[in-house]
Amino acid sequence: MKKSIFLLATSVCLALSGYAQEDVDALRFSRSYPLGTARFSAMGGAFAALGGELTTLAYNPAGIGVYRSGEFSVTLNPNVTNVSSSYMGNNAADNRYLMSFSNVGGVGVINTGSGGVVNVNIGASYNKLSNFSERIAVRGNPVAVGGAYMDYFAAAANRDGNRDDIEAELAYYTDIIEFDTIAQRWEPNLNKDHDQTKGRRSSEAWGSIGEFDFSIGCNVEHMLYFGMTIGVQTISYSQNQTDIDEGLFDNISPFEGFTYKREFRMSGMGYNFKGGIIARPFANADFLEGLRLGAAIHTPTFLAMSDRYDASISSSFLDIGNSSRSFSNGLYKYNIEAPFKYMGGVAYVFGDQSSKWRGIVSADYEYVDYSKMKMRNGDDGYDFFSENQTIEANYRNTANLRFGGELGYDNVALRAGFATYGNPYKSGVGKNGSVNFYSLGAGYRSSIFFADFAYSLAVQKDKSYMYNSEDVSSSEISYDILQNNLMITLGLRF
Repeated sequence: MKKSIFLLATSVCLALSGYAQEDVDALRFSRSYPLGTARFSAMGGAFAALGGELTTLAYNPAGIGVYRSGEFSVTLNPNVTNVSSSYMGNNAADNRYLMSFSNVGGVGVINTGSGGVVNVNIGASYNKLSNFSERIAVRGNPVAVGGAYMDYFAAAANRDGNRDDIEAELAYYTDIIEFDTIAQRWEPNLNKDHDQTKGRRSSEAWGSIGEFDFSIGCNVEHMLYFGMTIGVQTISYSQNQTDIDEGLFDNISPFEGFTYKREFRMSGMGYNFKGGIIARPFANADFLEGLRLGAAIHTPTFLAMSDRYDASISSSFLDIGNSSRSFSNGLYKYNIEAPFKYMGGVAYVFGDQSSKWRGIVSADYEYVDYSKMKMRNGDDGYDFFSENQTIEANYRNTANLRFGGELGYDNVALRAGFATYGNPYKSGVGKNGSVNFYSLGAGYRSSIFFADFAYSLAVQKDKSYMYNSEDVSSSEISYDILQNNLMITLGLRF
């Protein structure tokens, strides 16, 4: 009888195939960071006013006009991400290694021989804009009934019409919760006055945002540089998360433990357009000859996404043995619209081609309003109205700043950079999504060959909860995330 009651309560929510899509997905796929070539990364990505680097095709496409000779390069990107967690006073740590390419591409230069448009350049490159690789470990303490994971499942079952009732269905068929016919509510299958559980979590994520950029630009009398880019983005994101809750040895009830597994698989493709300009306002003057100014605008990126969500729970009881239940939403399609991006930059170049010593200082400002992100057009007719309301309520505009410098002598150069990406959350949300990048690098360049090296450290703090529920309290999980990137660029000039 109680099984029939539960099936009636959950029949509607099982039709909600768009279970896994949330506002955090829109944010994840709307942010990009200074990866790409080693030189670009070493200088913090502050190239809006400089150009002459393949990664600028994805930032300020006017940079392609700065090239005076053709170029082809490949950038290898070994990466290790370290995540330290703190939960209920317990610390844990894990890491994940990754080997990939952060840039590959080339530029061709067409010299016009005219006094106006000096050259027209075309180029194509692949740039990695974000890296999702990480492993997370979380360890908890014993928790009494009333604040345990099993209470969360019971609360989900008691909230009629809530989308998380899918979890409650899994918990019911594995005997983690049971229906109290006297109280007429769902309860954990534990002794309320005595039993405790102890939980832990392991999570692994991988994937990236990559962009294929196709650009054209020109050089007007070595004073103005213009460029346009069509960007084609590819997105992949996967996450495996396992939560394990175990009953204590001295519990009264026969509950031994459960394992709750979730798998997310997301992929997508989209496009955007970029336009930019770089100016040398004092190119022919003795004063401030090395000053460069740059600006660029990126249209929204229109992403066609598809994802799959799978979940399963297996439980163990001393009296009734083991049981398991699984759920899959199949392939679900929808759209994400990332916001406009606006950037400006200023740089100063010291020295010239005839000088052995040379130097660069550069700074960029980037504006992005994350409250303008949109989720649209679920293939089951779902309109994402509530998710878009959440985006407007929780997110804000940010200022992203990038700074870089280079000091060179003859064929050798040393570089350093810093970038800070502002918190996209409004103050009342209680989350800090800011990220800081620190970078160093060096390079060697001859007339036909160049090699650049860079190390970049991304530092981020984050927090989450073991589960999100208004009815059951959960201690905060805090994270310290360190992403270590090594970039090695090898290239030819022709």
